[in-house]
Amino acid sequence: MRLVTYILFFIFLVISIGCKDDFQCMEIDQMPAFSELENIEGVREETGIKLIGGIEDPLINNKQTFIVHDQDTYDRLIDFSHQQGCTECNLPKIDFEERTLIGLYSHEECGFFFFKNISRVSEKEYKFVVKAVSLEQCEQSNCLNESFNWISIPKISSNAIVRFTYVKQYFDCDCK
Repeated sequence: MRLVTYILFFIFLVISIGCKDDFQCMEIDQMPAFSELENIEGVREETGIKLIGGIEDPLINNKQTFIVHDQDTYDRLIDFSHQQGCTECNLPKIDFEERTLIGLYSHEECGFFFFKNISRVSEKEYKFVVKAVSLEQCEQSNCLNESFNWISIPKISSNAIVRFTYVKQYFDCDCK
């Protein structure tokens, strides 16, 4: 009987002071107009590119940007990852006579997903936006979701300017 009393007391304690669902959340969206942005024509998301990321490689910084115009630079990326011991790292074929590869390395908690957009600002200037979105409220994650956010676009000049922007959309909650 004493054990049952302790169990019931413990259940009451958990219910009364345990998980609270009366928390307040505010949605933070650093770029609400993201969904209205239009990609330039011919954008391809390059999801097949696997490289060792910044979590394992201290030479790669969060929010580091990449513009790859030629095969030699592309080959150096994979060689570096292989030298660092990444056996699953690979790069799909990209025709650098026709395409330019652009990326922005980032990492967030596992609940985030990354969305990308590249638009032309002028003849020689582009804007690449990565938006990290999480719909989670009061969940804690002990892992990181990392991405280079690679896209390839029709060939741009090596002296073209690409402006990189990183924004987030998430919930700021008073989880107690």
